[in-house]
Amino acid sequence: MADQTTTTRWDAGIDHQQQSGAICVRFRERKIVDMMQIEAMSEELARLTADEGSRLVLDLSGVEFLASAALNKLVSLERRLRSRAGQLALCGLTSTVQDVFSITRLTSVFSIHPDQAAALAALK
Repeated sequence: MADQTTTTRWDAGIDHQQQSGAICVRFRERKIVDMMQIEAMSEELARLTADEGSRLVLDLSGVEFLASAALNKLVSLERRLRSRAGQLALCGLTSTVQDVFSITRLTSVFSIHPDQAAALAALK
């Protein structure tokens, strides 16, 4: 009997839609800690922003905790978008997530806004 390899595709845990010429992403999970899910999320965000000049809004209003690996993926995404004439805006950070961004000084790396409407306006 031959060996069979099966690949499990992890759910990226995000929903997305086009709005005002940007891709708006909302996270379904309250805690983003699982490495396989973080990789799937990163791959899906890379796929969504494959075009030069992509504009992306990440709505973190439902997220209570981000693992450091997820933060690293967001920093990499921001750098990649910027290098390809794209834009990234974050919105809806809970107080806990906002504290993490402040402590790690990521508030100086990202464009952070109170809600999706403000984030979309900042991308224009």
